[in-house]
Amino acid sequence: MKCTHEHSFWQRGCPLPGSAVSGADGFFHGTTFTDGDGLRPGTYEVRMECEGRPAGTLSPDEAHTAPVKSLVPRGFAPPDLVVPPSGPRPVRYDLDVK
Repeated sequence: MKCTHEHSFWQRGCPLPGSAVSGADGFFHGTTFTDGDGLRPGTYEVRMECEGRPAGTLSPDEAHTAPVKSLVPRGFAPPDLVVPPSGPRPVRYDLDVK
């Protein structure tokens, strides 16, 4: 199944969330206001969404109307993300979707 990973970052004590969308290669850049501007320093609760439809055995019409299901394992909870005042740093989240 193919999916786009959508990430949301909820800064603790701040109502302004950040977001990111990763491509097929899995890489993403956090955004707060405009595309690619990064996340503000702070501690964030990370949420990931990845939805997809079955492919391969269905016709294009059937695949388009098949129910979308979450591909994120139930109970998956990545650790909080800490963005230091010194600037961005690489972060890795391993998520095996099926």
